[in-house]
Amino acid sequence: MKLLCIATYFLVLLYSGAKGDTIEDISHILTKCYEEYPISDDEFTTLINEVHPYNEKTKCFEKCIAEELGWFKDGVLMSNVVVPTLSHDFSLNEDVVRQFTQECRTLVGSSRCDTVYRISQCLHTKVHKL
Repeated sequence: MKLLCIATYFLVLLYSGAKGDTIEDISHILTKCYEEYPISDDEFTTLINEVHPYNEKTKCFEKCIAEELGWFKDGVLMSNVVVPTLSHDFSLNEDVVRQFTQECRTLVGSSRCDTVYRISQCLHTKVHKL
């Protein structure tokens, strides 16, 4: 049941549409990341309710998913994947998305997980301000 809830959550996040576009793809990614970064029910609730800041394990779980979907590679934002995906999923102009992607990608955290978290939060904020 928990995996189904996680899958539903991540399908509606920004990550939908990047690389895994079937339930099977998403399920495989979530299973892999959960095995690598098992999160508790409380940490899962933190993700669902977007209660920030996340702890390091939750940030790493989210980083794993983002990397599996092709949004990041080794903690680096992959603009060639993110820009067309966000533009399409949110009906945004690619030049606008490219501009705020360039702004967000410069953020650096205390770890790769924290960097991905900071960049993701920046993208989330900018997309929802438009």
